Amino acid sequence: ESDLIRLAVFVEGQPLSGETLMQYAVVDDMTFPSNLIGSSFYQGTPTASNVQYTLMQNNAVIGTINFNGPSPENIVVSFSTAVNFVPGDVISLIAPFAPDAAQANISFTFVAELT
Repeated sequence: ESDLIRLAVFVEGQPLSGETLMQYAVVDDMTFPSNLIGSSFYQGTPTASNVQYTLMQNNAVIGTINFNGPSPENIVVSFSTAVNFVPGDVISLIAPFAPDAAQANISFTFVAELT
């Protein structure tokens, strides 16, 4: 058995401005590690400008995923400390309010550890 939970999100095409891409109701005690270690992000059609996706816990910002150009090396996660979740918490992923005109087919896989 694995002590990990994986939350996968795929955006086919382009996101809408400020669109809620994921809303996950937590059912287990779990933790996202600092810097989202173990998580992975990908863009099928790369961004031409800098865009920021926002990760939230119960409507409070807990981190961001920034796509700053075409290569995976330019995907920057701002998530400085581990965040704990308990049953009843809600994790949301929000698209940029000014999406990039080129970026499309975007994947987010978040890895959390059961605690």
